[in-house]
Amino acid sequence: MAVVAPLRAIGWVFVPTTLAAPTSRGTVDALFGLRTHGDFEDNIQVWEKWAVASRQRKTPDQETPVWQSSGRADDIVRELLTLPE
Repeated sequence: MAVVAPLRAIGWVFVPTTLAAPTSRGTVDALFGLRTHGDFEDNIQVWEKWAVASRQRKTPDQETPVWQSSGRADDIVRELLTLPE
């Protein structure tokens, strides 16, 4: 999916996967992306033209949600690119 190219360019790793979906097949092809940097872990799931993404701060004792968003994949990728490092 070309929409994730800007994320790949800054070190994101993507693997193909499938997600449950209300379709005749019951699943859709998707990509799962992950990037860790410092105390943060960012992830994204992209399918068709949609995405869900989040950032968590990880410490030895806990994981704390920092940001989460869902919507059109191109919008979510843009949001991820604007998050502070």
